[in-house]
Amino acid sequence: MKFFGMPLLAIFLLLCCKDSPKLKNSKTSQVPKDSGKYVQQSISDPQTKAGFKVAAHLIYDDGTLSSFDVLNDKTIALWNVIAGGGDALRPSENTKISFAGNLDSLNIKIKNGQKPVIDTILFSNSAVTYTIKNTGCEEIYIGIVKDKRTIYKDTIPFHCGE
Repeated sequence: MKFFGMPLLAIFLLLCCKDSPKLKNSKTSQVPKDSGKYVQQSISDPQTKAGFKVAAHLIYDDGTLSSFDVLNDKTIALWNVIAGGGDALRPSENTKISFAGNLDSLNIKIKNGQKPVIDTILFSNSAVTYTIKNTGCEEIYIGIVKDKRTIYKDTIPFHCGE
Protein backbone atom coordinates (compact mmCIF):
# COMPACT_ATOMS: atom_id res chain seq x y z
CA MET A 1 0.00 0.00 0.00
CA LYS A 2 2.85 2.44 0.81
CA PHE A 3 4.34 1.78 -2.63
CA PHE A 4 1.25 3.13 -4.45
CA GLY A 5 0.58 6.03 -2.07
CA MET A 6 3.78 8.01 -2.70
CA PRO A 7 3.48 8.10 -6.53
CA LEU A 8 -0.20 9.07 -6.28
CA LEU A 9 0.64 11.86 -3.85
CA ALA A 10 3.39 13.15 -6.16
CA ILE A 11 1.03 13.17 -9.17
CA PHE A 12 -1.66 14.95 -7.14
CA LEU A 13 0.77 17.66 -6.02
CA LEU A 14 2.08 18.20 -9.56
CA LEU A 15 -1.44 18.59 -10.96
CA CYS A 16 -2.49 20.98 -8.19
CA CYS A 17 0.56 23.24 -8.55
CA LYS A 18 0.63 23.26 -12.36
CA ASP A 19 -1.87 26.11 -12.84
CA SER A 20 -1.04 28.12 -9.75
CA PRO A 21 -1.80 31.84 -10.29
CA LYS A 22 1.41 32.82 -8.50
CA LEU A 23 3.41 31.06 -11.20
CA LYS A 24 1.45 32.68 -14.03
CA ASN A 25 1.99 36.23 -12.72
CA SER A 26 5.67 35.82 -11.90
CA LYS A 27 8.06 37.77 -14.13
CA THR A 28 11.12 35.56 -14.38
CA SER A 29 13.39 34.65 -17.21
CA GLN A 30 16.07 32.07 -17.64
CA VAL A 31 19.60 32.20 -18.87
CA PRO A 32 20.06 29.40 -21.44
CA LYS A 33 19.57 25.97 -19.85
CA ASP A 34 23.15 24.85 -20.44
CA SER A 35 24.43 27.44 -17.95
CA GLY A 36 22.28 26.10 -15.11
CA LYS A 37 21.62 29.64 -13.80
CA TYR A 38 18.33 31.45 -13.34
CA VAL A 39 17.99 35.21 -13.17
CA GLN A 40 15.16 36.77 -11.18
CA GLN A 41 14.04 40.06 -12.66
CA SER A 42 12.05 42.92 -11.16
CA ILE A 43 9.29 41.03 -9.37
CA SER A 44 5.88 42.57 -10.27
CA ASP A 45 7.55 45.90 -11.11
CA PRO A 46 8.30 47.14 -7.58
CA GLN A 47 9.72 50.37 -9.02
CA THR A 48 6.27 51.82 -9.56
CA LYS A 49 4.88 50.49 -6.27
CA ALA A 50 7.79 51.81 -4.18
CA GLY A 51 7.96 55.22 -5.88
CA PHE A 52 11.49 54.99 -7.25
CA LYS A 53 13.10 54.23 -10.60
CA VAL A 54 16.33 52.40 -11.38
CA ALA A 55 18.04 52.69 -14.78
CA ALA A 56 21.45 51.75 -16.17
CA HIS A 57 23.33 52.86 -19.27
CA LEU A 58 26.66 51.90 -20.78
CA ILE A 59 29.38 54.51 -20.62
CA TYR A 60 31.24 54.11 -23.90
CA ASP A 61 35.02 54.47 -23.97
CA ASP A 62 34.56 57.88 -25.67
CA GLY A 63 32.54 59.11 -22.64
CA THR A 64 29.08 59.06 -24.24
CA LEU A 65 26.13 57.08 -22.84
CA SER A 66 24.12 54.34 -24.53
CA SER A 67 20.68 55.40 -25.70
CA PHE A 68 19.19 52.17 -24.31
CA ASP A 69 18.66 51.09 -20.70
CA VAL A 70 20.70 47.90 -20.12
CA LEU A 71 18.84 47.14 -16.88
CA ASN A 72 15.22 47.49 -17.97
CA ASP A 73 15.41 46.47 -21.64
CA LYS A 74 15.98 42.71 -21.54
CA THR A 75 16.01 42.48 -25.36
CA ILE A 76 19.47 44.07 -25.48
CA ALA A 77 22.28 41.55 -26.11
CA LEU A 78 25.16 42.28 -23.72
CA TRP A 79 27.75 39.84 -25.01
CA ASN A 80 31.41 41.02 -25.24
CA VAL A 81 30.45 44.63 -24.49
CA ILE A 82 34.07 45.49 -23.63
CA ALA A 83 34.91 44.99 -27.32
CA GLY A 84 31.72 46.62 -28.62
CA GLY A 85 29.99 43.29 -29.20
CA GLY A 86 26.31 42.43 -28.94
CA ASP A 87 24.06 45.48 -29.11
CA ALA A 88 26.65 47.73 -27.46
CA LEU A 89 27.59 49.48 -30.74
CA ARG A 90 30.93 50.67 -29.26
CA PRO A 91 33.30 49.36 -26.57
CA SER A 92 32.31 50.01 -22.95
CA GLU A 93 33.96 49.10 -19.66
CA ASN A 94 31.84 51.21 -17.27
CA THR A 95 28.15 51.39 -16.43
CA LYS A 96 26.12 54.28 -15.02
CA ILE A 97 23.34 53.20 -12.63
CA SER A 98 20.80 55.90 -11.69
CA PHE A 99 18.26 55.94 -8.87
CA ALA A 100 15.45 58.52 -8.74
CA GLY A 101 12.25 59.04 -6.77
CA ASN A 102 11.49 58.13 -3.15
CA LEU A 103 14.97 56.99 -2.06
CA ASP A 104 14.90 57.85 1.66
CA SER A 105 16.08 54.98 3.90
CA LEU A 106 16.86 52.61 1.02
CA ASN A 107 19.84 50.27 1.39
CA ILE A 108 21.34 49.93 -2.08
CA LYS A 109 23.66 47.00 -2.79
CA ILE A 110 25.44 46.54 -6.10
CA LYS A 111 27.79 43.68 -6.96
CA ASN A 112 30.00 43.34 -10.04
CA GLY A 113 30.09 39.58 -10.38
CA GLN A 114 30.73 38.37 -6.84
CA LYS A 115 32.55 41.57 -5.82
CA PRO A 116 30.49 44.08 -3.78
CA VAL A 117 31.01 47.60 -5.13
CA ILE A 118 28.22 49.62 -3.46
CA ASP A 119 26.55 49.02 -0.09
CA THR A 120 25.02 52.23 1.21
CA ILE A 121 21.90 53.61 2.85
CA LEU A 122 20.42 56.73 1.28
CA PHE A 123 19.02 59.51 3.45
CA SER A 124 17.79 61.75 0.67
CA ASN A 125 15.13 61.94 -2.01
CA SER A 126 17.38 63.52 -4.61
CA ALA A 127 18.50 61.45 -7.59
CA VAL A 128 21.68 59.41 -7.12
CA THR A 129 24.03 58.05 -9.78
CA TYR A 130 26.85 55.54 -9.43
CA THR A 131 29.51 54.67 -11.99
CA ILE A 132 30.48 51.00 -11.81
CA LYS A 133 33.93 50.44 -13.31
CA ASN A 134 35.29 47.34 -15.07
CA THR A 135 31.90 46.15 -16.28
CA GLY A 136 31.00 44.18 -19.37
CA CYS A 137 31.84 40.55 -18.62
CA GLU A 138 30.41 39.86 -15.15
CA GLU A 139 26.72 40.16 -14.31
CA ILE A 140 25.84 43.24 -12.24
CA TYR A 141 23.47 42.49 -9.34
CA ILE A 142 21.35 45.31 -7.93
CA GLY A 143 19.39 44.89 -4.73
CA ILE A 144 17.40 47.40 -2.70
CA VAL A 145 16.35 46.73 0.87
CA LYS A 146 14.04 48.81 3.05
CA ASP A 147 13.15 47.90 6.63
CA LYS A 148 14.98 44.56 6.25
CA ARG A 149 12.78 43.58 3.26
CA THR A 150 14.04 43.21 -0.30
CA ILE A 151 11.92 45.55 -2.39
CA TYR A 152 13.91 45.40 -5.63
CA LYS A 153 16.24 42.86 -7.19
CA ASP A 154 17.50 42.77 -10.76
CA THR A 155 20.52 41.84 -12.88
CA ILE A 156 22.36 43.36 -15.82
CA PRO A 157 23.29 40.21 -17.78
CA PHE A 158 26.77 41.01 -19.12
CA HIS A 159 28.70 38.02 -20.54
CA CYS A 160 31.96 37.48 -22.39
CA GLY A 161 33.30 34.61 -24.43
CA GLU A 162 34.00 33.38 -27.92
